[in-house]
Formats: sequence, structure tokens, C-alpha cells
Amino acid sequence: MGLFSEKHIKTDKTELNNQLIEKYGVNLESYKNPEIVEKIGGLLIFPKYVIKYVSLPIVILFLMYLCSFFFLSFGAIGLIIYIIVGLVLYLAVGFYVGIVYLISKIKSDVRSLIGFSFEISSRALNDVSKAGNKLTKTPGAVGELFKGITLIVILPSIMEALANQIPLLGKLLNKLVQKSLIAISNKLKFSDTEIDESDNESDIKKKYVTAIENTQEKSDLIISKVFSLLQLPFKLFLFINALLLFGLISSTIS
Repeated sequence: MGLFSEKHIKTDKTELNNQLIEKYGVNLESYKNPEIVEKIGGLLIFPKYVIKYVSLPIVILFLMYLCSFFFLSFGAIGLIIYIIVGLVLYLAVGFYVGIVYLISKIKSDVRSLIGFSFEISSRALNDVSKAGNKLTKTPGAVGELFKGITLIVILPSIMEALANQIPLLGKLLNKLVQKSLIAISNKLKFSDTEIDESDNESDIKKKYVTAIENTQEKSDLIISKVFSLLQLPFKLFLFINALLLFGLISSTIS
């Protein structure tokens, strides 16, 4: 089981934080506070409009369904089939359009959250340096700190923020955001920081910060890939339903 996994999310946050304290001398729990939760809540824009994102396409497709009766001619049997099956297909198309659109908005929020994780990672490195703790020269240190921050600070704060903003759908949407953050964080590859024997603490910190900045520049491509995969099944269902709707219209009009 890797450092950053479903298992850690459920049970091992305290253990992981203790490991990072021992290894790097930084307590990531100290970064999770009401101010951070409020900041993350401000970065999550989509909960304010989640009903609108999903319902608006459904309403538009329903209106298209009603208007279609004025422009299409049906036989008696075709009309009955179109009234029942057509309604289902129009609403299904609207629903999948809304979901695809919602996921694209969640992607924008996750991009902001990833950026905030990088920001806290840089702050943690700076705090370690100020406290006089020695930054270890362990390969992968920056990646471990970043993933620890995402797990210990970002994900619990998201759960709290979503629960406050959208109590009914918060759990479902939290799962979606959580899984996307896990996938993105596991795909981020921090370049190995080459530490020379002559490097002092300031030099090491600068190299770690540079590693964070270099990875942040590449993160947008990874975010796009992850969310393209999330959208794929819904786009497939959208295509199938649109195809069925087109076939229904073609076969029932007289």
C-alpha cells in the first residue's frame, strides 16, 4: 500500500503525520484550521451552482421535447412511442450534458485546490527552515510532503466545506473530488532534488521549492487527463442516448 491511498484516508492520517514529523520535523496537522477550511470553501465554486449546472440542460432539453411536437408529424402509434420514450431520452440527454458540464466546473476547482496544496507545501518548507529543523536529503521528500498535505489538510477540509455548503449532495460530490485529487496527486512526479554535500539548509530549501514550482507547471496537463477520464463514461452515455433519440425521431415521424 503506497503512501497516498484510500487506506490512509480512512485510518492512517495521524500515523502518517507522526511519520512526517519524525522524518522532516513538520507537523502538517497545524495547517488544518478554520482559516484553511474557509479558504478551501472559497476555492470550491461549483457547490454554489451544482443544481443549476445539472438542472439547466435538463430544463432546456425538456423544452425542446415540448417544442418538437409543433415541428414533427407522427403517426398514431409513433406519437404514443414518442411521448413516452422521447421524454425519457430527452431528459437523459439533458442529464448527461449537465453532468459533463458539472465535471468541467469541478476540474477548475480542483486546479485551484492543487495550486493551494503547492502553496502550503512551500510554506511548510519555509517553516521547517525557520524552525531550524534540518531538511533531510531523502529522495522524494517534496513528493511526500505534498501528498501528506493533500491527505492531512486538503481532503478533510474539503469534506467539511462540502458538508457545510451542500449537505444533501456533499457526500457524493466529496467522493468525486476526493478520487480526482488522489488520482492527480499519485500521478504528479516531483523531480529528484540533487543535494550536494556542500549545500546548506538555505540551498536545500531553494532546491525543494524549485522542485515544487517545476511540478506545478506540469500539473495542469495531468489534471486535464484525469478529468477527461472522469467525463468519458458520461460522454459515452450522452452519445448513446443522443443516437437513440435521433433514431426515435427518424423512425416515428410520418
